[in-house]
Amino acid sequence: MQRLDKPEEDFPFEAYLNPVIEAYSDSVAFNREGCLSIPNRFESVKRPCSIDIAYDTPTGEHRCETITGFTAVIFQHEIDHLNGILYLDHLAEEQREQQKREQEGG
Repeated sequence: MQRLDKPEEDFPFEAYLNPVIEAYSDSVAFNREGCLSIPNRFESVKRPCSIDIAYDTPTGEHRCETITGFTAVIFQHEIDHLNGILYLDHLAEEQREQQKREQEGG
C-alpha cells in the first residue's frame, strides 16, 4: 500500500500483513471510488472516515494504528479485496437499506 498521508520521503509502498479492521468511526463520508478489477467505472461509496487497524510488519512486529481521511478509504477498499468484497457490494447494500427504509415508510 502506498501511504499518501505520510511525508513525501515516506511514499514508497509498505506491506501490511494480515490486516484487520478492529473499529470503525461513527462518522461516514461519500467518496468516489474506482477499481482496477472493474475498469472505467466509478461510484460514490459511503465509508467510515477513520478506522483502527491491526497488522503485522514484514519483520514480524505486530502494530495497531488509527487511519483517517482518504487513506482510510484506501485501506478499507483493499482490505475488502482480501475478504472477497468489491466496492460495488457496498452499493448494493446501501440500495437494500434504502429500499427497506422506504418500505417502512421512512
